[in-house]
Formats: sequence, C-alpha cells, structure tokens
Amino acid sequence: MVNRHYSKFIFYWDIWILVLVTYAAFEIPLFVVMQYKPPVIISALNIIVSLVFIADVVVRRRVAHSKGKKYAMVWLLTDVAAAIPFELLIFTGIGLSLVAWLRVIRLVKLFRVYGFKTVWEYRINLNPGLVRLGFFFYILVLGMHWISCGWVNIHDFKEDDPTGLLWQTDLVWKYMMSAYWCTSTVTTIGYGDIHPNHSRVFEIVYTMGVQFLGAGAFGYTIGNIATLLAN
Repeated sequence: MVNRHYSKFIFYWDIWILVLVTYAAFEIPLFVVMQYKPPVIISALNIIVSLVFIADVVVRRRVAHSKGKKYAMVWLLTDVAAAIPFELLIFTGIGLSLVAWLRVIRLVKLFRVYGFKTVWEYRINLNPGLVRLGFFFYILVLGMHWISCGWVNIHDFKEDDPTGLLWQTDLVWKYMMSAYWCTSTVTTIGYGDIHPNHSRVFEIVYTMGVQFLGAGAFGYTIGNIATLLAN
C-alpha cells in the first residue's frame, strides 16, 4: 500500500504533469504548422518539460514498486517516449520540419493525463459526472486548438485579409482567424464570414468533419448536463 503522505504527493504531482502536458499540447501543434525558431523562454520551457517527464518515469516506477506491482510496459513506453527531448535537435542544424514531427510523439502523454480522471473522481469531492464533464471540456479545448492549427496549415487566407499583407507574414493573425473560424463552426453558430474555399475540396471536407464534431460535442454536453441536474 502507498502511504497517505505519498498518495497526496502523487495527487499534486499529477496536477503538475497535467499543467506541463497542457502546455506541450498547445505549443507543439503551433510549432508543427508554423515552424518558427523558438525564443529563449520557449526553449527553456521545453527543456523543463523534458526534465520533469524524465523524473515522472522515476516517480511512476517508485509508485508501482511501492504497490508491489511492475511498471506496465505500455505506460513505460508512453512515458519514456514523451520524455525524449527532441527539441534539442534544433541545435544540430537539421530541418525544423523533422524536429516538429518528432516532437509530436510527446503528445502520447495525453493518454496518461486522461487516466487521471478515474483517480480524481475519488480524490476530489465532486460529482463524478462533473469531473467527466470537466475532462470533456479539457479535451474539447485542446481539440479546437488542434483544429485551428490544421486550418492555419490548409486554408488560403488571402481572401480573408482586407489589407492584403497580413496573410503573408502575421502568424498570430492567421491563428486568431483560424481559432475564430473553429469556434464559430464547433459551436454551430457559423457566421460564414470565414469559410472554406469552394475550389479546394480538402478545405470543404475538413469543415464538414469539424461540423460533425461540433454537433456531437453539443449533444454530449447537453446530455451530461441533463444527467447532472437529474441526479
């Protein structure tokens, strides 16, 4: 059995892991689509994430050992893969594109975070349905960020730029327009001021997929809220 003090430590350690995984889940997709040269602060944060994830492998091994169990091979591979500091390859001079796609491997750590849900339903004195709904919105926000990054990569922003200049150089403007399009699409509001180019089939198919996702998310949210109220 893990003693009470150590269990409390693991609970707060998991929160710390959640914060760093969330950072990685936002930063890595942006790096993939924009392939910018990371400023010093981003490079430092990425190294900190790698060091903490390496420490997490040690912590998980100790927890498994203290329970008289073995470190499950699936989780070992997941944690080790997420801890590899691929961002250091930038300093070797190889292409940013290769480094970007290698860094995507770190996102497997999200499976570890999703496993926290069952534990937190016990540790937090809240309705389990509320905890599930919280995790759903967490995944939804991450998903919308990834969808927005995908839109940055595939959409032709020239027709959305009244100045004729921003679409060529301003990556922040591109992301904000993409996030706006994603939000209005997923929430089923759909203003239509930013829309897929009808001559680009992939943009139309991509938008259809996001619309289906939005409809499903809306139905799931309403269903869970109704269940919470009924209970």
